Amino acid sequence: MEAFKARLKGDIVAGVIMVSVIALCQPLVWFVLPENPDALSRAFTSGFLIGIALVAVGIMARNASVLKNEDELKKLYIRENDERTLAVQASAAKTGIKIVLMGLAIAMVVAASIHRVVALTLLGATVFTIAVNYITNWIYNRRF
Repeated sequence: MEAFKARLKGDIVAGVIMVSVIALCQPLVWFVLPENPDALSRAFTSGFLIGIALVAVGIMARNASVLKNEDELKKLYIRENDERTLAVQASAAKTGIKIVLMGLAIAMVVAASIHRVVALTLLGATVFTIAVNYITNWIYNRRF
């Protein structure tokens, strides 16, 4: 249980670092990115970063409150380490990656007839997703 507590404390520290980096990047978004009213690049990037920061703050708040209550700590430990839950998550991840790859491949084929740059970008995303999938499978199969 002490290792789990240490991991939660480490997650809080990582969250603080991430939120701090996001807070430091916000002015860069508004002053470095070019102003283009059609692209909405500043608003999209800023909103995306703020959304990530809010999720991180929520996770940090949950971890901090769980660390104060021993019963909640035990419940979270069981929930995160339950073998049945882990098996369901692994199965869902396998299905999800297959759906993402099929969607990317279909989008790439459709985009090929519309715009070459978009099709090549989708090809890159597809190849990257396949590479990450195979590399992580290789790593986990060697480790376990």
